[in-house]
Formats: sequence, structure tokens, C-alpha cells
Amino acid sequence: MAEEAQLESVADATMDSIADDAPEAPEEGPAEGAEQAREGQQAPAEGDAQAEAGKPAEGQQEAEKPAPEDYTLEAGEGFNVPEANLRSFQDACKKAGLTKAQAEAMLSWHRGFAGDVQKLQAQQESAMLAGWQKQIMEDPEVGGSNWKAAVADSRRALAHFDTDGSLRALLKQTHADYNPAVVRCIARIGRAMREDKFVTSKGRGTESVPLEDRLWPNMQA
Repeated sequence: MAEEAQLESVADATMDSIADDAPEAPEEGPAEGAEQAREGQQAPAEGDAQAEAGKPAEGQQEAEKPAPEDYTLEAGEGFNVPEANLRSFQDACKKAGLTKAQAEAMLSWHRGFAGDVQKLQAQQESAMLAGWQKQIMEDPEVGGSNWKAAVADSRRALAHFDTDGSLRALLKQTHADYNPAVVRCIARIGRAMREDKFVTSKGRGTESVPLEDRLWPNMQA
């Protein structure tokens, strides 16, 4: 019994020693918790204030942005562009923020491009007319040995039906006077008038102006 009592006293003493050595948990008062909460809320607010401080003011942004350059573009000699198109191009350059030098450089490129297109069109037209002339002179109906008769027939038809010369002017303007189909058609009309012994209102034909000089000055039999 004495030994058991000693063991219990030793155990009790050990437990008391462990309890005495254990650290006490800090007690957090309501004031300290509220202060920490306020600090947590203030942290984002301070970050936002720093971000706002790094942004320039609206007035400062507008002051730093340069004013758009005002200028007027000129097409230049030999560049036949409509005035409305030129002003539209100018407005587009300003809207894109181009300077006058940059806009003039773009206009110069367009001027050169338009010139190249015109040269190409002229070459294509010249080649087409030369091809038409060759077809007419080789045509078995109006070309070769029949060319002079076809010219006389064409003169007869135009003198009667194109009294004011408007058709001949249109043919020359559009270069249709070189078109083989047009030449054959006019020659056939004149031939039909000759074969049917067509009589004009004055009782005779009007062949005073040679057709070669009016329609096909470059074409010789």
C-alpha cells in the first residue's frame, strides 16, 4: 500500500509539472481583432491609391496628345483625279494620323500606279486595233480585192443614214470603225442599196466626202 501511494504521488507530481510547463494560449481581445480587420481592409485601399497615383490625369493626357496636322493635298500635273476623290483620300489620310509628308508619299504612289495602268490600257487598245485591221484586210467579204468596193458601199450607207455625222463621230470616238463586225455590217447595207438601185431624196447618191478620210484613214488596200 505504501508503494502504491508513492507511485500515485509521483504520477501526480509529473502531471503537475507538465501542466506547469505548458505555454499559455494568448487571449485575443475584441479590440485587437477589430484592429487587424481594419488593417486588412486598408491594404487594398492603399494599393488602389498607389495605382491611381501612377495614372496621368485626364487633362494631362489630352495635353500630351499632339494635334492632327492640317494640310491640303494637290493631285499634281498629269494626274486627272476627280476633286471629290482627292478630298476623300485626304480625309482618310488625316483620319489615319498620317502627316502631310506621308500622305503626299501615298498620293505619289497612286499617281505612278494610275500612270502605269493607263500605259497598259493604251498598249492593249493599240494591239486590239492592229488585230482588227488585220482581220478586216484578210476578210473574204470586205478585205483584200473587195476592200475598195466595201469602202464605196460603206460610204453610200453612211451618207444616206448618217446625215448629221453623229454615227461616224461615235464610231471614231469608240474605235468601233475598226471593228470587223461593224465594217461588214455597214458595207452590207451600202451593197444592198446599190443592188436594189436605192434612190435618195434628191434622186442621186451623196459621195462627196471620201469614206477613207472619215472612217479608216490608216487602212489602205
